Amino acid sequence: MTGRKVDFKREYALTFREYVEARDPKVVSNSMAPRTEPCIALYPTLNANGSWKLYNLGTNKLVSRSRFVKMKCTPENIIQAMNTRALKGMVKASDIDQADPVDIEEIADEPVLVTHAPDPNVVEIIQHEDDDDDPEGLVEQEEVDEVVAVVDHVEPNIDSIQSEIEEEIEVISVQPTRRSTRLTAGQTSKYEPYSMLTQGYGLALGNLRIKVVLERFGKVAYDSIKEELEQLFVKKKALAPVLYSDIARVNLYFPILRSHMFLREKFNALAVFEKIKARLVADGSSQDREDFDDEEISSPTACLESIFNMLKLVAVEKRHLLILDVGGAYLNAKIDRPAYMFIQPDLANILLNICPHFVKFKDGQGRILTQIDRAMYGLVQSAKLWYRTITGVLEKDGYVPNPMDACVWNKTVKGIQTTIVIYVDDLAISSKNREDVHAAMELIKKEFFDVKVKESTEMSYL
Repeated sequence: MTGRKVDFKREYALTFREYVEARDPKVVSNSMAPRTEPCIALYPTLNANGSWKLYNLGTNKLVSRSRFVKMKCTPENIIQAMNTRALKGMVKASDIDQADPVDIEEIADEPVLVTHAPDPNVVEIIQHEDDDDDPEGLVEQEEVDEVVAVVDHVEPNIDSIQSEIEEEIEVISVQPTRRSTRLTAGQTSKYEPYSMLTQGYGLALGNLRIKVVLERFGKVAYDSIKEELEQLFVKKKALAPVLYSDIARVNLYFPILRSHMFLREKFNALAVFEKIKARLVADGSSQDREDFDDEEISSPTACLESIFNMLKLVAVEKRHLLILDVGGAYLNAKIDRPAYMFIQPDLANILLNICPHFVKFKDGQGRILTQIDRAMYGLVQSAKLWYRTITGVLEKDGYVPNPMDACVWNKTVKGIQTTIVIYVDDLAISSKNREDVHAAMELIKKEFFDVKVKESTEMSYL
């Protein structure tokens, strides 16, 4: 899709079923607790950090890890543990998703099945370790063409199962499946262990870490990060450095949020690299949602039907159409309550190159504490604050919302209607009168900074 080269050392670090020792992020480094966990490699998660989805042998759950060590050989007790779990392939999901850790040494003493073929009529459900939105412990299963039989849990007989498996293997060897009916028909087997990498475009759209981007792109990435920090601290004054002691004297309770710099490679339609897009966001997951009403954190967006209807009116009534993009739209809205955020050391060093006088705000850990003055991306209330800001400007100029869609605003002057459709930071302006479209554009440009024309049916008059 993009024509970019793949980093094989990172993306193809493992293959399915390999044994690895994965770093446990919950373990404190200065303790005597084990720092790694025994895991079996399943498939890559398609992010730019090279993380893999692993089966944790200690908890019987799926985990995502980017730090792991591929073992040269698989210990005998691990092989016995996996064979034993394969033997229990007919157990219920409730038996698999057990809360207590599994003792690998205890499992190793159980009988081992030498030859194993999984039952195709049984779907095994494994609960993800980080699945907070699934309180019932159910994981979305892959779609199957046939109805899966429900099998009651019974203790399997090892001898009978082994004999059935051997008979099944013998039958399969005599009657091979026709190539045209195979699941992998038309696909090469060369990259079968990495088929997950070829099913989507996650690698092309993954976010990159600052260190990785700076090493790979150098000055291009550095200039992008610098531009984002200049926008926040200098141009739009969305953030202001403060001292922790000054805040403590005024407010005893002030949660401090973390910051994240998201970097993404931007490509044009021909898969040619254009730039590195940098966006500094606040970690809104640290905010207490109970401090907000539902209407304060819920913002509408134009529905698809409204966009289609607007385009139909443009075609039928031969309206003039103008698409505007408001850069850094959320930053046009002022924050409605005090909020603070740490700038991490790696970003703080770049910020000091832009504003050297900020050095007095640097703490012992190399961070800079900032006060959030504008609706930062990532805050739970930012989307609603921006919506109130943009609609407030339209309302003052005589626009009224459509009763069917709160993101469609209309204004009628001398019998001619002007329509503005709001889709987050993009505005579609249409009217039969070209001057009305131009007046609406000037209104938006006057109130907000960094407004750009993306598309227009009449680019000449702009």
